[in-house]
Amino acid sequence: VRINSTQQSWNPGQPWEKNPPNQRRALAAIVGPQRVLTTSELVADATYLEFESPDGTHFAQAKVIAVDYEANLALLKPDSKEFLRGKTGFGLTAARVGDALTACQLESNGNLLLSRGQMTTAEVLRYPIDESAFLVCRASCPLQMKDATLAIPVLKDAKLVGLTLRYDAQSSLLEIIPSVVIEHFLKDAKDGKYDGFPRMGCSFAPTRDPQLR
Repeated sequence: VRINSTQQSWNPGQPWEKNPPNQRRALAAIVGPQRVLTTSELVADATYLEFESPDGTHFAQAKVIAVDYEANLALLKPDSKEFLRGKTGFGLTAARVGDALTACQLESNGNLLLSRGQMTTAEVLRYPIDESAFLVCRASCPLQMKDATLAIPVLKDAKLVGLTLRYDAQSSLLEIIPSVVIEHFLKDAKDGKYDGFPRMGCSFAPTRDPQLR
């Protein structure tokens, strides 16, 4: 499904005022009955969230169930049960280097647009919040629509591998929030009390300088 978001952030220079509102549009993956997964970038500073059917004929207000800005994930539901009635959603699966992946986009008329690629690497990288690092899968996947790359679902064998984190159009490199991160997020949010990802609370650095050591 599509998500339309009206966002209005605070002005850092004058924190008692807000910046002008802006509109963002992205995709989202149905992951269960009345449960839709997208990235937290779309939810941040949102004043209104709305689901839109692929063909653009049906709409429903979206409500946030859980959001994790560090892991860049958000779980939403429609305010009307009719909007997603009969849709069970994707199952999750993991991907390995060399696996064939498919990125799903929607054309303006609602037709599904598939871009095929291959997973190349997996490593721990920074997410949008610099202090947070999680597993990221990379895939070589040239997208056909390069102007709408937010929260694109990526599939393997018709199951959800992850959501798009970033896309570099020059190198056709797709960075993906993998299913292992998504699975932890969904399990934690299932009881209605989201706790987030645990942290060890320490850091390390090389101490080659004898004075520092």
